[in-house]
Amino acid sequence: MKREGHRFSKRGANKRIQTKVYEYLQEEGEKTASEIAHWYNAVLESDNKYYARGRNQGTNARQVSNVMAKSLLFEKVGQTMFNGLVAVWDARPLDDVVERAIASKRHIKKYPMFLQKAIQERLE
Repeated sequence: MKREGHRFSKRGANKRIQTKVYEYLQEEGEKTASEIAHWYNAVLESDNKYYARGRNQGTNARQVSNVMAKSLLFEKVGQTMFNGLVAVWDARPLDDVVERAIASKRHIKKYPMFLQKAIQERLE
């Protein structure tokens, strides 16, 4: 049964990816999108009992790259040769991210919960 005109938002899933990847890059440092996707799927598989049943399909390097490219949390810090040129990503410092988020004047709900809290603390 096809529902026309009905789309499900992936914003929640993207916020989860952003949160987990941000924490990972804070701990591990610079990584490529494929390294991040591989790590994310391994963590997801070990943490999520529903993973095997198909409720959460994980992610791939392209999705990770797209999410990071559109997020204030990450920046492209270089390139490496791995079957062609591949971007290397890192997490921006949280203070820098908060400043950029406030300056952007975007609605606070667009950001992951940890960033929403940091923004609210700064504004108070």
